[in-house]
Amino acid sequence: MRGKMRILTVDDEQDILDILSDCLESTGHEVVQALNGEQAMEQLRQNGPFDLILTDLSMPVMCGRQLIEKARAAGIKTEIVVVSTGDVPADERQRLNIKMVINKPFRLDELSEHLSGLVTCNNTPQRD
Repeated sequence: MRGKMRILTVDDEQDILDILSDCLESTGHEVVQALNGEQAMEQLRQNGPFDLILTDLSMPVMCGRQLIEKARAAGIKTEIVVVSTGDVPADERQRLNIKMVINKPFRLDELSEHLSGLVTCNNTPQRD
């Protein structure tokens, strides 16, 4: 994909957000964090556009599925990658135009490999 990207990361676990930010910022990408779908929609409205959205599915306030549905309904065509413990059926991936699903738990080298077509992460220290 492009060089430096603006990436919105959405997860209710601050540790996961920090890991994603460290990985993505290590290669010069700008990362904005949100702790739930509601905060993410606010970021999309106030600070968009973003080049990529990385989101969990299971979150309080507004889950990832609701976030994706609202973003798509608002005409936001940003590529979305789901990072979650849950499975996303193929028909739902297609309906919501989800680029890919990365399963938790993940290692940073696995995350980098999965996202290699979208972004590249430097070899940052592993966090378990």
